[in-house]
Amino acid sequence: MTPQGFCNYFKRRTGMSFVGYLNGLRIGVARKMLLQGRQKISVICAETGFNNMSNFIEQFRKYTHMSPLEYQYRYGVKSRKVR
Repeated sequence: MTPQGFCNYFKRRTGMSFVGYLNGLRIGVARKMLLQGRQKISVICAETGFNNMSNFIEQFRKYTHMSPLEYQYRYGVKSRKVR
């Protein structure tokens, strides 16, 4: 099966593109890692398979409607410094 044939088959069967499905899985793993708060966002970006930080942040926003740092703040992993 050709790569294009696979992508067409996958979309017909699941209703979503293979790349969209894969990015959803990667963002799910990244969310769990962000909530652990042990690693820098740049390390999480690389470990979840994204080639660059800007693409990671763009995809993260697409799925969660917030940046990775906002996600950590919202769920109490990091606290904002009060001046």
